[in-house]
Amino acid sequence: MTGHEKQPTQGTNASAPALLSTEQAANYLSISTRTLANWRCVGRPHLKHTRVGTRIRYYKAALDAYLDKNTVPGSEGQ
Repeated sequence: MTGHEKQPTQGTNASAPALLSTEQAANYLSISTRTLANWRCVGRPHLKHTRVGTRIRYYKAALDAYLDKNTVPGSEGQ
């Protein structure tokens, strides 16, 4: 190692699912954090999430699945 390679963080699991904060998830979906909080409260649409301590984390795969399911045919790239 030359010292420039990134060292893996202790306890990091490469196969662990990608988790996004509420702010990151809202930005990813181009919506407000308030909309995301409302969706979580009413349970629609169901976006798989978890709690890490007191923080909410969203599974990126669940956000991708939501976008795939709600993509209107012919609207890609617009």
